[in-house]
Amino acid sequence: MNEKEINYDLKLYEFWNKNKQNYKLTKFGSVPILVAGKNVFQHSYLASSYLERVYNNVELIPKDFNKNLHVKTMCLWFEEKFFNDVVYHFLYQKVINFLSSNTSPDTNVLNIAKENLIHYFNYIESILAHSTWIAGDFFTLSDITAACQISVLDYLGIIDWKKTPPAIVDWYCVIKSRSSFQSLLEDRIIGFQPPAHYGKLDF
Repeated sequence: MNEKEINYDLKLYEFWNKNKQNYKLTKFGSVPILVAGKNVFQHSYLASSYLERVYNNVELIPKDFNKNLHVKTMCLWFEEKFFNDVVYHFLYQKVINFLSSNTSPDTNVLNIAKENLIHYFNYIESILAHSTWIAGDFFTLSDITAACQISVLDYLGIIDWKKTPPAIVDWYCVIKSRSSFQSLLEDRIIGFQPPAHYGKLDF
């Protein structure tokens, strides 16, 4: 929405809090949820498809069939595969479990997630070795999706940027420098402060 310069209001939704889950808004019990007039889009895929169709001032999902398929595939890879194998474990062990039940992280789970991250970063590096962007030669929704997942890890202090492949560092630095990404970098989780470098463009 920032890329397309759409005005919007953010609402706090504690999706992990069973007592506050609003199933009138989402049958999935998760975020993001986009409310546009009388329409409710309960998944990022549905929300982004709607936004791309209605607000076509900036093209983030190519109309060309093959390019369209590639961008959507990469978005799903980051939202499903990368999230479930890496981000999910860090987010839930370090944040959600603490907020919901005040429990300590399971170090065994975190160690497995760290190993997974190494393998996934190697794959992302191989992509960026042949392309400026995640899904081709121009900025798309797949770059936004990837950067948002990685920003969660960065916020939690998981990533050692000095040991991260330079291609990923350079790509992420460019994403962070986009004006549309600034509001995300300024967002904070109550009770959890990010590393000092998190909001800096040169890290």
